Formats: sequence, C-alpha cells, structure tokens
Amino acid sequence: MAEVPLVSSELDASRALIAALVDRGFPVSAAFWLNQEEVGWRLIIITPLLREVGLQEAYGHLADALTVVRHAYEARGEPSPVSHAVLKKDGDDWARKMIRLWNMLYEDPDYFRFVPVPDKPTTVAA
Repeated sequence: MAEVPLVSSELDASRALIAALVDRGFPVSAAFWLNQEEVGWRLIIITPLLREVGLQEAYGHLADALTVVRHAYEARGEPSPVSHAVLKKDGDDWARKMIRLWNMLYEDPDYFRFVPVPDKPTTVAA
C-alpha cells in the first residue's frame, strides 16, 4: 500500500462537512476515513437517508454540504481538502462490516480514522 498519510486539514474539512450535513437535517450514523489499497483514503458516511430518499437525492444533499465547506475554505483563501465522499446505507451488511473493522483498526491510524458526528446542528465557520 502506498503510504500517503491523512493530514489534519483533511480531518478538519471532514468534520466541517459532517457538521454541514447535520445542520441541514441530514442524518449521519457514522463517518470515517478508510485507507484502501486501491484508492487510498476515502471518506465514508453511513446514513439511513439512502433508504429513505434514494441515491440521487442523498448525493444531492451531500453535494450541497460539500459546496458549503468549499466556500468556507475559499473565503479563507484556501482550497477545500475534501471534494467528495462515499455514502453507505445504515444497517446494511457493508456498514456492519465497516463498524466491526473499525473496532479492529481503531488503534491503527494508518488505515482508519473516525470522524466525530455532532449530536446537534452547529455553525460551520466561514
């Protein structure tokens, strides 16, 4: 596996993205960065919204939140370190496997990084 570390700016941007989603009423069950051999670090967001509204509408909400984060970074004269994420259904086999994987890899930051999900809406700093 290529050793490309996850940097703090990516972690900060992913926290801002999750906060922007929660602010908009987008339910987030869990979020984490997963380092996969084929693609490197990917931000995974587990949500029940995929079941409720479908793929297209859920990714539309994600795109809106990514735009908010990108604008917040641009206002500071910086590019956003997070430009995309992968949505997975809450409760499906893949999500359960990832949560088990998280329990195994929690101590290994080279492969897995948990992103905290706020309990309530917050304000994304511009």
